[in-house]
Amino acid sequence: MIPLLYPYFTVGFDTPIPHAHNLILQVGVDLGLPGLMAYATILVLSLWVTATTAARGERRFMRHLAAGLFGAQMAVLAHGVFDAVLWGTKPAFIGWWLLGLMVVIHPKE
Repeated sequence: MIPLLYPYFTVGFDTPIPHAHNLILQVGVDLGLPGLMAYATILVLSLWVTATTAARGERRFMRHLAAGLFGAQMAVLAHGVFDAVLWGTKPAFIGWWLLGLMVVIHPKE
């Protein structure tokens, strides 16, 4: 009865795993060290941009939007510790969409 109810309970070590179940590791596996460094740079800069906009934005709406985008990106990164759902799948555009919004709301000096 167990194999019928829990078919993956008896999966062995020879079963292929389609992805790394970690966003940063998966980016490193797919893009190599230069790609991983570029991705990390994009993440750090976008988080810095939204943090500064949230702290020193001229309009209240933009400060709140920046804080929300910062929180959303942190949630994506926290989820990325356990899975790589936003990399190489259909909803992958969400992460890039968040990054694009982060750059757009930054005030031009």
